[in-house]
Amino acid sequence: MAIALMAALLALYHVNGGFLPGNDATPNLCLPLTLWQGNGFSFQPDDWPQMFRWHLRSGEETRPQTAHVPGWQHPVDPKSLAWLARAGGDWPPCTWGDLRDRGVVTLARPEYYLVPSVDPETRGYVNQYGPGAGLTAMPVLAILDLATGGLADHRAALWYGGKFVAALCVAASAAIVFLTLTPLVGRKPAAAIGVIYGVGTCVWSVASQSLWQSGPELLFISVAAFCLLRVTRGTWWAVACGAAAGWAVVCRPTAGLLVLAIAGYLAALAVHRERGGERLAPGDVAAGRGDGAGRALDRDRDGVGGEAVEEVGGAVERIDHPAEAARALPGAPLLAKDAVFRPLPEDAADD
Repeated sequence: MAIALMAALLALYHVNGGFLPGNDATPNLCLPLTLWQGNGFSFQPDDWPQMFRWHLRSGEETRPQTAHVPGWQHPVDPKSLAWLARAGGDWPPCTWGDLRDRGVVTLARPEYYLVPSVDPETRGYVNQYGPGAGLTAMPVLAILDLATGGLADHRAALWYGGKFVAALCVAASAAIVFLTLTPLVGRKPAAAIGVIYGVGTCVWSVASQSLWQSGPELLFISVAAFCLLRVTRGTWWAVACGAAAGWAVVCRPTAGLLVLAIAGYLAALAVHRERGGERLAPGDVAAGRGDGAGRALDRDRDGVGGEAVEEVGGAVERIDHPAEAARALPGAPLLAKDAVFRPLPEDAADD
């Protein structure tokens, strides 16, 4: 069901046949390209003129005009040529590279999404939003780069490829939400929540439509939540949780708040156990609570492996309905597949 949910959402996110253009996504899309060019994580003005603002000058006394340069091989737009003509001189149709060679075009500033490196003249400028989204998209964009002979010259393929990566991340996050919730609430409610998340929130209208930071971030946050509910099963679940949460921060630094929440939860859990207490978390086993009632978690049925816990003493009856089980053990975070037992009255036991 998780794969079906992911596939359905991925198809739905592409029904509009387009993508949301936005400057925030530009450095994420271009990062794999500059890495393949051997320029590391930085962008140089001469290599990426479209990511900077430029000044047009015609004479020392002329006030410069700010211009956008889509590429050095692109022809100068008529508006810029008209401005140059008004400023003085005869300017036939030419390329932006021709103007640069004649000293008419000079660097003004980077676009808002770039910030200077420690030495911008030699090391260029870097993406202020971090490299996570671009690095997440590298496998898909690498395939497209080989298929097109160079994504730098196929901007439509670059943007559609970025939209596919974003949609895939969001659809996968919905599937992981379903897998996370299934042991807690059951398959049908978990599926309903996954569908509501996938089509009833802004992940459909925004996060899945272009390679913003939010698409990959949502994927790794959902993976972190999935692993967090299983940290009591082994160390590797905790390692996976930390790795996923850490990569979410690389994709979007504000996800660091999530890391703080996870760290606080794990620290509280460790302190509680150190003091000899028992924390009933998903994946744990418990028996004997309150007036003799207890619960036994069948780990084989839950897909984890292992054995059920000790039985409750005396005559008992099994409670299979989740709502009734929750009333029998108030406050216990029961899984959907937990088997709960409560003691029977003595007269019922005699029968």
